[in-house]
Amino acid sequence: ALHESQAQLLLTPTVGATYAIQDVLADPIALNTNLGRYTNHMNLLDLCGIAVPTTFAGPTLPFGVTLSAFAGNDAFLCDVARRLHGAAELKVGAMESSVHDVEKAVEVSNGKYYGPLPSDVESFEVAVCGAHMEGLALSWQLTERGGRFVRTAKTAPRYRLVAFDGMKPPRPGLVDASNGAAIELEIWELPAAAFGSFMKLVASPLGIGWIELDDGSRVQGFRQVDVGANSHGVVGVGGDPPPDITEYGSWRNFLK
Repeated sequence: ALHESQAQLLLTPTVGATYAIQDVLADPIALNTNLGRYTNHMNLLDLCGIAVPTTFAGPTLPFGVTLSAFAGNDAFLCDVARRLHGAAELKVGAMESSVHDVEKAVEVSNGKYYGPLPSDVESFEVAVCGAHMEGLALSWQLTERGGRFVRTAKTAPRYRLVAFDGMKPPRPGLVDASNGAAIELEIWELPAAAFGSFMKLVASPLGIGWIELDDGSRVQGFRQVDVGANSHGVVGVGGDPPPDITEYGSWRNFLK
C-alpha cells in the first residue's frame, strides 16, 4: 500500500480495541491476537514503527496510533511522532506536566536556552556567520555550553566573505575590505564561564575579534585572523585560495 500510494508513512490504530484486564485474563489468546492486528506484520515486512498516545476513548481508556514506514526511516518517524504527541496536548503519564513542559525541561537540561539566561549568569554576545549558525554543523558547540540564539543581524558594509570549503566541516571567513558588503550573521549569548572551553574549539585561520554591525554597534565574533590561508584553512603551504562568496550575502545562501 505504501509503494502504490507513494506515501511516506502509514498511520493505524496501535490496537483495534482497548480491553479491561479481566477480559484479557478470561480469553488471553483471542484478545491478544486482536491486539496485534496492526503490529504483527512490522518485522515480517521490515518496517519501522512508533506508537504515539493521542487521546482517551473513555474516562480511563487510552487510545493511540502507530506510525510505520520502510526500514531506515526511524528518525523521520520520530520527528513526526514528536509533533503529533505535542499536538495531542496530553499530560505525561500520571504526571500533571504537559508534553510541552517536559520538552522545555529537556532542552534546558541539554543546554539549549532559547529564553533569557538566568539573571545571575554573567554572559557575553558572540557573532557567528558560518557553521556555528543555528542548526548548522557546529552550533552544538554553543548550545552544549548553555548558549542561546538571540537574533539575526548584518555587518556594516565593510567585509568580504570567503569559503574555506576544504575544511571539515566547511566554514567561512569574514575579512575586512574597502570594497566590502553587509554580511548576514547571528548573535548568540554565551555564559562567560564557557568562554575558555569554546575558544579552544576555534580552528585556524579563524579567531574571535571585533565586528562592526550595520547599526554602528560592535560585537565580538568570528573573523579570519590568519592571512594567506588556502581553501583548507592551512597557512603557508600554498594551494588554492578560499573562493570569495560575498555576492551570496550569507553562509546560508551559499550553502543553498
